[in-house]
Amino acid sequence: MAKDQIDVRPTGEIDVTIDDVKLRLRRPKMGEMRAREEALAELGRLEADERAAAKTEKRAARGFEPELLGWWVETVELLETKGATLDTDVDDLPPWLANTELILEVRQVWRAVPWGPGGRPTAAK
Repeated sequence: MAKDQIDVRPTGEIDVTIDDVKLRLRRPKMGEMRAREEALAELGRLEADERAAAKTEKRAARGFEPELLGWWVETVELLETKGATLDTDVDDLPPWLANTELILEVRQVWRAVPWGPGGRPTAAK
């Protein structure tokens, strides 16, 4: 059985392994990123004001937030590059996915990787 993990690639792609399913999420385009952030805002997990970081940290410290699993399922459907999918039954997903802090870190990865010539992400230097 494979170990559950998330690995960040220098291009901004994110490899996710859950049980024996290996996913590779590409970096979202601007409209896709906006849609993912709007979905988080609807869940009340995204604060536009950076001063709200303390509130976000408190939420993350609470741990498991099952409504975030739906965000992951939608994100994988949109960005997965190898055709793999997450189980849509959120009861079968690992609880470590349902963490605000993890999602905020994923957003930061996608924002931090610069776009190179031709609209392709380049490795951060």
